[in-house]
Amino acid sequence: MIAEANVVPASANFILCSHVFYFIEPENWLETLETLASWLAEDGLLVVILARPEGTCMSICEHFYNRRLDLSLLAKDMQQKRGDDFEMTLETLPVEITTPEINAAYKIAEFLLNPPPFEYSLPSRQAIEDYIKKHCMTAQGEYRFSCDQYLLQLRA
Repeated sequence: MIAEANVVPASANFILCSHVFYFIEPENWLETLETLASWLAEDGLLVVILARPEGTCMSICEHFYNRRLDLSLLAKDMQQKRGDDFEMTLETLPVEITTPEINAAYKIAEFLLNPPPFEYSLPSRQAIEDYIKKHCMTAQGEYRFSCDQYLLQLRA
């Protein structure tokens, strides 16, 4: 667990925490972010990356597993608690996956539906394909997955 790691405080120039917060329960996010931030040296940069909840990557998980993870809420909490301690920005990195084939679209969706903590069982192929056809099919008959990412940046 990050909060229990033995790291020299104020020693890191750069920390990248990409998609790790999927493995952490949301009630522990703020403590985890504060721990990561405590490792930053003066002028150090911490970047946390997580898919935006509005994109297909997260909305498919919310649809089937009723699990919504939103990094913007953590940014607000951190701003309220420690906003004077860090220069903080939350940016969106646009990402898109497109395929013309239903089998490839299914494989993409199957991958998206296997986020940690792997306590869920995969829905049926038919349920996934129905979701893909309803929410991801374009007018041209391709399948488009919006996978925009949030980048939360904290500079000490």
